[in-house]
Amino acid sequence: VTITYQWLDADGNVLSETGELTLTPETVQPTQVLTCLAIATDGELEISAEDNVTVENTVPVVDSVSISPETVHVDTLLECSFEASDADVEELTVSYSWTQNGTEVGTDASLQLNPQDFSDEDVIACVVTVEDGYEGTASNSAEVVIENTAPVIGYTTITPESPYSYDTLTCTANDVVDLEVDDVTISYQWSIDGEIQTETSNMLIGPFLVGALVSCQTTPNDGKTEGDTSNGDVTINNTAPTVDSIAVTPSIVYADT
Repeated sequence: VTITYQWLDADGNVLSETGELTLTPETVQPTQVLTCLAIATDGELEISAEDNVTVENTVPVVDSVSISPETVHVDTLLECSFEASDADVEELTVSYSWTQNGTEVGTDASLQLNPQDFSDEDVIACVVTVEDGYEGTASNSAEVVIENTAPVIGYTTITPESPYSYDTLTCTANDVVDLEVDDVTISYQWSIDGEIQTETSNMLIGPFLVGALVSCQTTPNDGKTEGDTSNGDVTINNTAPTVDSIAVTPSIVYADT
């Protein structure tokens, strides 16, 4: 008795003429019905039998998800990227879900943060879901935590701008910005000709030597992070002498005095 085999697809195409059929994504697709036909003959009579099998779908896999950049502040533009695979080599459709502390805030591949809607220590997650067209889905996610942004001082000034020896100097930190709108405190460090002074308020009282270079260093702190320092300086000017009074003697003069 001789037995021969044929593997047929749903359209009757012969895929193999052996007892085994190796499946590949190029030859079969999920949900496709395959038929194994066995034919037995003794040289005179021939009989056949068949059995069917349905190709099951293999769900895709989201291998990894990442959010860039790694360091995140309340004004950062976030990008979500992923790596996915599918054993059936099917075209995958992807969807994104951004969450802020568990609440969805976006569905695009990117998410622009802003100080009005986000705060430091918020947990931002990106969930990536892929679907293969045969109801096979897979998801994976990544998350980042928003870091506090250090406050910034625009510039530092000392007034008066042209001081004299007995003036009182006032140091001002201008254009102070904190993205999280935290309360910012300013610390002051005065120095005269490079020598640090004991005064730590925003005012420095004279007298000062003429020609001395007085500097004020300001440092912002929002209660969480200390920002970069800013410096301002002035040079002490010489005070012009004054004449308090003039007296002419004698008070009565004559032509021959």
